[in-house]
Amino acid sequence: MMPLIPQIIRSFAKSDDQFDLVGFVDSVNKEPSVVARLVGYANSAFNRGSREVVSVKDAVIRLGLAQTRGVVLALLVNEQFDSKQCPGYRPDIFWFTVMMRAQYTKQLLKYSPAKSKLDGEHMYCLSLVSDLGLLLLVSQYPKELSAVLDVDRDPAVSISQSIRELFDGHGIHFFTAQLSKFWGLPDSFVSTFSHIDDAKYGGQFVDQVSLLKISNYLQKQGEDAIEASADLVGYGFALSRTDLDNIQYHVNQQRRGIQSMSEYMR
Repeated sequence: MMPLIPQIIRSFAKSDDQFDLVGFVDSVNKEPSVVARLVGYANSAFNRGSREVVSVKDAVIRLGLAQTRGVVLALLVNEQFDSKQCPGYRPDIFWFTVMMRAQYTKQLLKYSPAKSKLDGEHMYCLSLVSDLGLLLLVSQYPKELSAVLDVDRDPAVSISQSIRELFDGHGIHFFTAQLSKFWGLPDSFVSTFSHIDDAKYGGQFVDQVSLLKISNYLQKQGEDAIEASADLVGYGFALSRTDLDNIQYHVNQQRRGIQSMSEYMR
């Protein structure tokens, strides 16, 4: 059977009516520690309902399928990659950043000229896993990455720049592409992550690459991106001020839930 992490990742590319819920529940139930934390999160103060959640199936009902898959993926990844030896790494910050960017990706598809060609669930998944290469580095090079991720580091030097200097010019997405290949994920994953840092790329997955770039830009800029809409043209997007206002509004609607989930990943 395929390892559970790539199985979960692949499941994002399927619509709810295509998704094998029974198979998903059975697979997650084979990971007792993940079940315990998923149930705990579903019963947390932010999500608590009138009835106690006691199973994976209950969690799906409480949280919804998309959020349950996201939480399970985060829990599995946290277990797969040991970050305990890297004090500079903050899982709550990492997952907040990742989930917020994925929300920008989802909202951008509503305003993108390329939306008719791109699958929403697939793009959401690409955005969600695009930085997993960082966790690979955290687990393999904890001392070096702790210095890179330290909150007291020189703010003039970006995390991406520091990682490239450490690893012969290779950035986070290079390592995400290697993980995707190792896990046997579709070529759309491997190729997108392999080319996302190539400013001259114009190949088969150029729309996917462009959408992830702009999602990353918006996530970093936040509210300031609304004042910098002209910058988006360089990414192949010509979004109006109204478009950006709407995107920001819908992302902010999800912020509290994402904050709650990411804090649970500590």
